[in-house]
Amino acid sequence: MVYFSDLVNVIGTTAVMVAVVFVLVSFVIGYFLGGSNRPIKRVLALGTAQRNLSAALAIATLNFTDPDVMVMIMVVALAGLILLMFIGGEMGKRIEMPEEEAHDQKNSSSEPGK
Repeated sequence: MVYFSDLVNVIGTTAVMVAVVFVLVSFVIGYFLGGSNRPIKRVLALGTAQRNLSAALAIATLNFTDPDVMVMIMVVALAGLILLMFIGGEMGKRIEMPEEEAHDQKNSSSEPGK
């Protein structure tokens, strides 16, 4: 809770917008570098956009004394968490199932007696 007030003060500044743009650009780069297989592209996009928070905090703690560095890491982490949850949910809704599985799921979900 050391940086909580600093984190709250960031709301309404350009730092949040920069964090959102950073996460989205990372997602797009990961997607386009994922090759031609769509499921692999999706996984690489999510993996690229989700930054390694633990490593970033460890490096920042050892090398910087400015609290703004820690606050910005947390802003990027929170923006990534929120954005990637929604993006992952939408990608999950649009998943392509093989025809056999789609047919089996359709038959098992229909009500008996119809």
